[in-house]
This record gives sequence, structure tokens and C-alpha cells, in this order.
Amino acid sequence: MMTSDLTTSSQNLNKTKFFYPSAKFQKIAAYSIIGLFFASILLTATDNLRYDLILSEGFILMDAMVTTLFISILTIVLSMVCGFVFFLAMRSSNVFIKTFTNALKEIVMGTPLLVMIFLVVYVFGIRMGISEKMPLGIFALTAYMTPYIANAYETAMSPLLPLTPFLQKKY
Repeated sequence: MMTSDLTTSSQNLNKTKFFYPSAKFQKIAAYSIIGLFFASILLTATDNLRYDLILSEGFILMDAMVTTLFISILTIVLSMVCGFVFFLAMRSSNVFIKTFTNALKEIVMGTPLLVMIFLVVYVFGIRMGISEKMPLGIFALTAYMTPYIANAYETAMSPLLPLTPFLQKKY
């Protein structure tokens, strides 16, 4: 009698139809909620949106954009070059070099970017007597991105390593 009660209740549960809105309706609802959230923030943030104050200083914005692009491009190029050297050092047959680069990789990848920038600019820069912040910032970004780029090289080269004798040989 107990099993028949369980069977009957499971059959009744299977016959019950739940209302599930369509995927299109769910997407529209999700986007609407997000849109309403941001609209409420924009509408309640201030009484008077004064974009003219920002746009009146357009030359400062353009200068900042050019500086940001310069730093970004220079950092990417330097990180790719240093990352390749770091990748070769990670694959070295010399135990000291391999251990040193792996330890450095773990330290850098475990350090947040902002902490790295502060350490390089305010600790390393002061110790070295360098007061110019831009080269120190570029160095900090390059040092931070180098292990990540080296991992990208390692991932990209891993399928090729069995095929190429040049890269198979560890330096």
C-alpha cells in the first residue's frame, strides 16, 4: 500500500504542468531589469547632468587618451618580447633559471596589479631615485603582464612542441 501511494503521487506530479516562460521572454525580462537598474541610477544620481563641464576640457581628454594608448601599446610590445624570453627561461634545462622563473611567475601572478604598480612606483622607484612616474608605470605593467604572456606562448606552443625539434630541445 505504501508503494502504490508513492507511485500515485509521482504520477500526479508528472501530470502537473509548470509554467515556464519562453527563452525569448526570459531574455527580454533580464535585459529590462538591467536597463531599469541603470536607468534608476542615472536618473537619481544627480539633478543636473553637466557633460559640458567635461567636454569643455576636450583637449585634456584627448591628451589623456593619447597617453593611455601610448602606454598600452608600449606595454603590450614590451610584454610580448619579455614574455617570449620568459617562456624560453621557463623551458630552460638549467634548474636554477627554471626555478627562478617559475617562482617569479607565481609571485607576480599572485600579486594584484594595483599592488604591483604601487610597489614599483613608490618602493622600487624611491630606492632607485627615479621620480618620473611614467617609465615606472610602464615597467610595472610590463613586469605584471610578462608571466601571463609567457603562459600564452607556452599554451600556443604546446601542440607544436612534439612536431618541432628546435623547440623540443630545452635551453
